[in-house]
Amino acid sequence: MQQISSERVKPHIVVLEATHVPIPGFDFPHTLTKYPLTQANEVEDRIKDADIVIVCVRAVTPAILAKAPHLGCLIICAVGIGWLDKEGFAKAGVTVTNCPASNVEAVGEHALALYFGLRRKTVELDTIVKGSMEWRDKVSLTKRWSTPPRGVQQEVVGILGYGAIGKRIKKLFEALGAKVLVSERKGKSVAQDDRRPFQEVLRLASVVVVALPKAEDTIDLIGAEEFDLMQEDTLVINVARGGIVNEKALAQALKTRQIGGAATDVMEVEPSGPGLSPLLTDKTRGEEEIPNLIVSPHVAWFTQGTITNYQRMIKEAAERWVEGTLEAEGKINPIVVVHNGTIEILRFHLGRAINQQALKFHLGHTLPPAMPCGGLSAKNILIFGATGVIGNYITRAIVDSKHLFERICVFTSEKTVLEKVQDICALESWGAEVFVGRLDDEQKVKEACQGIDTIVSCVGRAGIEKQIPLISWAEECGVRRFFASEYGTDIEYWPQSAHEPPHQLKLKVRAHMRTMKKIEHTYLVTGPYSDLYFGPMRNRPELGSFDVEQKKAVLLGDGDGPVSFTAMVDVGKFVVAALLNGNASKNATLIVHSFTATPHEILAEFEEQTGTRWDVSYTSLDRLREIEKEEYQVYSPLATVATLRRIWTEGGTLYKYYDESILGSIDTETIYSQVRASITRQEEGDVPVPSLLRMLSPV
Repeated sequence: MQQISSERVKPHIVVLEATHVPIPGFDFPHTLTKYPLTQANEVEDRIKDADIVIVCVRAVTPAILAKAPHLGCLIICAVGIGWLDKEGFAKAGVTVTNCPASNVEAVGEHALALYFGLRRKTVELDTIVKGSMEWRDKVSLTKRWSTPPRGVQQEVVGILGYGAIGKRIKKLFEALGAKVLVSERKGKSVAQDDRRPFQEVLRLASVVVVALPKAEDTIDLIGAEEFDLMQEDTLVINVARGGIVNEKALAQALKTRQIGGAATDVMEVEPSGPGLSPLLTDKTRGEEEIPNLIVSPHVAWFTQGTITNYQRMIKEAAERWVEGTLEAEGKINPIVVVHNGTIEILRFHLGRAINQQALKFHLGHTLPPAMPCGGLSAKNILIFGATGVIGNYITRAIVDSKHLFERICVFTSEKTVLEKVQDICALESWGAEVFVGRLDDEQKVKEACQGIDTIVSCVGRAGIEKQIPLISWAEECGVRRFFASEYGTDIEYWPQSAHEPPHQLKLKVRAHMRTMKKIEHTYLVTGPYSDLYFGPMRNRPELGSFDVEQKKAVLLGDGDGPVSFTAMVDVGKFVVAALLNGNASKNATLIVHSFTATPHEILAEFEEQTGTRWDVSYTSLDRLREIEKEEYQVYSPLATVATLRRIWTEGGTLYKYYDESILGSIDTETIYSQVRASITRQEEGDVPVPSLLRMLSPV
């Protein structure tokens, strides 16, 4: 890292774009030079004497660093850093910070504003009323629509990009009653549990919101072929980056009325204006204005809240860099992008973990050989799916018990690293070694398996079948135990289980496991997660729902059928117990649970804790089976939910004996504690699965 020269009494700060954000005061002696704006050819001269440089979008390149011998810290007052040459700054030893997640609320709200402006034609009508007598002459301007516009509750919103901003937009639209579909990556053949295939989203959505980063694989993500898939009244809203939506193709789609309209906060060339984009025609040359288009000048981020966040992070970056506390007790501040020659925002370089022990392996050094499990407790663990729904809880439990293990490793995708950077940093800071690659990349998987005796798989439904080659590769690498992603409903409960659609991939995994010669297995059957069952089912309440805000419950069956539940936090406890008790878990299917309760008993607990009677309705088993058929007919992700809830209501979670006792004494959740947690989550508007970052943060 660059150090402030002993000859320089005070660090010198240079602000290249002070126009965008008021610069906060700093609690250390310094000198300050501010420029309202800076052109590219002015950067070199203006930063030549700087220790700290603050920029927004004006690029500072590694080539310029040689001309700035004192520069030690570059502070980027923005979320997006696509222009940054991270490797170049790492080699130069210059620290770089940015302002992660600082504009989530603002951009989400702006997406809604653009939507309403388009669908309700507020911008167009404002221009007409102020600039003509059309309203007076025609009495009504409703003919400006060919048909009455959709209300929000009639919209199907497709979200491209499911990071923090995409999640916020989803929450806002759902709060207004829209149905929301989250798109899988373009070209990916199998969608994750909470995603829909890219082309399917474009076909079904009446509103397409673009909220993903600009990268090589997202440039021109939406072009002529994609517009061909859309409906005539589909709206396209871009609050991401220019160039993701092909502007020429969009202009043509709008001119021909192929889609209903478009709104964008970003352009491929910025700042922009008439004649600089196919979307911004030059009327002085007789060019016709593009119809049904709203353009805002890259201001989606601009709110008081964002400015406050920017100022806080700028101040924190500068002061902690001067103090030398951006890294403390082995933990890196989340605002850091590059530090001490390392790209911290990814914590990886060219797919190699920077954790020193893992790095030694990747550079050709050897680690201890795999230790046979053979009934002994696991020592060296590799987790797949660590940041998923149940993976959060399992990983948290393992990390909490790290003193009982020698190594804890996590294998994750590059996408997860980018979208859940804080979670990954938290894991690494707590001692986990992180490997990056695809589940189908044999070389990367085998590299991660070196020195591992036990694999714990927590992959979601989209990754279930990919466990088959994982098992084979693990055995080849000397791994002795594989915990398959079996958490949930027993897939071999009764004879008809073999025919249930949600079970098919897990059954394939079990069949493959039986062909293995050396590797052992453990299956943990938990039944339904009470965390999810004890919540509202707003997409289709008939599938069972407990809505605290509305004080409404929809009970399955007659309400008296008992169901065996496991809290997700207890799943983690059971996995750790199984890891530590190799004899009990060797080649075993372990049946565990937290408690058993009927829907009526759950309702009674909600009424007791909320102090009021609830409105109650019922979904019979026959009706549940009808819903199941309906959802499968339209290829809905709720089809799997309907099948599982029908199985649970039929009694497919009940056992005479459970296996918790052979794993040792485990303090599990109760119906009281799970109802209390559900009430708290719903009142706070929180999701049922907290992030690893929050879960791993010391209290």
